[in-house]
Amino acid sequence: GSELRLALAFRSHLRFLDPRTSTWSRAELGDAEAAGPIVATVPLGAELYVARARSVEHIDEGELASRTMFTLEDPDDRILGVYPELKEDGLRRIWVLSRRGLQYFEGGEFVRVSSEMPDPWIDFSTAATLHPDGWGGLYFGTWTTLLHYDSRQGAIRRQGPSEGFVSNGVTAIVEDRDRNLWFACMRGVTRVPPQQFKSWTARQGLLEDEVTAIERLPDGRLALGHHIGISLLSAQGLESFALREVHPLGVRLGR
Repeated sequence: GSELRLALAFRSHLRFLDPRTSTWSRAELGDAEAAGPIVATVPLGAELYVARARSVEHIDEGELASRTMFTLEDPDDRILGVYPELKEDGLRRIWVLSRRGLQYFEGGEFVRVSSEMPDPWIDFSTAATLHPDGWGGLYFGTWTTLLHYDSRQGAIRRQGPSEGFVSNGVTAIVEDRDRNLWFACMRGVTRVPPQQFKSWTARQGLLEDEVTAIERLPDGRLALGHHIGISLLSAQGLESFALREVHPLGVRLGR
């Protein structure tokens, strides 16, 4: 099987750690001046999608060079976040949230979803988090704001405590084995199954309320990153592990 690789994203390049030799290698990306700085990275299995200010690039398993998948049509537009949505036989589409609104890239073409958002809606200085809702729509937002695009009604609406979430914002979203969506935020986590919401905070056993990252582990547990450590959530309950030395930016999770 394939080995896990650790990738570190910098403003203009990536570095990969080879687990066999414990050496770092620099990944070659496209023209930095034309594409702009790295905004976000999205790992899907052994593949890595790299969102830059104006383009999205793709790196295959074991490769150290990227290929550009697309570039924004408007030269003044800027990407805030992306999410590659998969289907059984490969890539379905790539969702793109930019300053001009929400769109997706599919079949070699951009499809504009909406340029009308609740105002004010996104902090342009913060990278956005995106995840499909399982019904053709999309959840997206930043730590201050969470929005939902309902493809059946063609509408974008704010999400928050009145809709069952523990907070108005989101820092990370992950899908578990049972197709539940887990929303991490600055006040805890919320699980969104097909029919019912459930939230966890420090009152339910989290190490602290603020959750900065979330990742599904191979055994099915969810690892929740805090500023002061990690909480592990499973069907059997919660485990919390505090860090001896606290990093000012908190814990970031990745594989």
